[in-house]
Amino acid sequence: LFQAVSNQFSLPFLKQAAGMCLDRFRRCLRRCCCCRPRNQPEARDPFLDLEASRTPASDVGGSGAVALASGSGGPGDGMDPTILLGETFDGGLQWDRRWQGMRMGPPSEDKRKEIREETQRTVLRALGLQHWGAPVRDFALLPPEFQGCAHIFVDRTLESTVGKAPAGGNYLLGRFDVVAVKAHADKDRAWTGLEGAESNKFWVAHAAALTIGESKQAEDFQEYSILQSFGRRSLNEEAYLEAMGHIVGNVAAACTTLAAEHVVFFPFGMGAFLRHLRLLDGKFAQRRVMQDLRRKLTHVLMKALVEGLPDSANIHLCISFGNDEAKDNGDAFLRAVVGPGAAMEELRKRLTVWPSADALQVAHVLAQASPEKVVLVNGANRRLIGNHWFEGKAKWAIDENLHRRSWTMSAIAYVLNGFDGQRRAKSPQKLQNNVRRLGGTVHEIGS
Repeated sequence: LFQAVSNQFSLPFLKQAAGMCLDRFRRCLRRCCCCRPRNQPEARDPFLDLEASRTPASDVGGSGAVALASGSGGPGDGMDPTILLGETFDGGLQWDRRWQGMRMGPPSEDKRKEIREETQRTVLRALGLQHWGAPVRDFALLPPEFQGCAHIFVDRTLESTVGKAPAGGNYLLGRFDVVAVKAHADKDRAWTGLEGAESNKFWVAHAAALTIGESKQAEDFQEYSILQSFGRRSLNEEAYLEAMGHIVGNVAAACTTLAAEHVVFFPFGMGAFLRHLRLLDGKFAQRRVMQDLRRKLTHVLMKALVEGLPDSANIHLCISFGNDEAKDNGDAFLRAVVGPGAAMEELRKRLTVWPSADALQVAHVLAQASPEKVVLVNGANRRLIGNHWFEGKAKWAIDENLHRRSWTMSAIAYVLNGFDGQRRAKSPQKLQNNVRRLGGTVHEIGS
């Protein structure tokens, strides 16, 4: 009844209520022994059986494991999706738990503001500018370490020419393009200074994930959805997953060109990018359906990464379990990497999982032994590299908080963005031209 009324009058809150009621009803039926056919045992998760010999029953799934309604766990998953795998799960993976359970972030918002303003002042001094928004007129006066500090990888496939995919107009970065910059970290996970930071340089690969659920106006949802009755739209999962795999495949190609020995990855395209998808497609109000999408997505991302990287490259996965959304994302990644298939088997040989780790500090630590051979993947904004890191918004976004804690990353972003104090349509070649002006290289991929 809820669904019928919500479809007739386009009332999303009724659709969400219907999803929650049906979800709870299915869960009760599934757990009620009298509703199961006789002699049919409850579904078991083989990986939980594997863990039983290692982990106390109370720890299975990690702290705060959440029960979900039954459903597919993704391509070839074969595991019970009613249990979330958590940070106590082992799965035969290599873990680095030095920061597990530790708090991450500045001690206060005043500290975040202090570091942001300090970075902004350092950028102005390094670029020789009088005020924020002034154009960089003479590239020859930039610090010598900026020479050759950027590469752009321009996608030349047919998909890069369709809809909102190309650069130009509102977009500085093409949907499938990747721009890499050389930088170092100034602040650690607690926003305090790092020793020897300037000698521990690494690459940051800026790539933009599809925004299909950031808000009711998520800009990529229209292109990756299908028109249904009464003007409603539903996510085209196949097209969405294929495009996300395409983007991460290009990230892997960039890492290969940069001769990366270590690639630092995080829940790319998840978090805020999926958070409000239920407002655009009502079926994702059901946690079972939403978790199923997360698991499919992580399988696609990790498969694209491992298949695109050389065999010598190690992958470092930074995931957290601090809140319900983080636990959902962590479960999806863990299920992806312990799943079947040749790609996942190869991935497990060179994967390290870092629970509760700060990706920027992980890149800094790895660069101590392998300077300029580490690539940190960042979820970029297509309109502005670093987005509005210099403002007080987006307090928890990875893109902004990476830039706030690295003046070199922020200074190069300023140059690439081509600040001139005016808002105007961007030329399709603007980012490529600015990379060349920094002595960088333009690469074509997929041509």
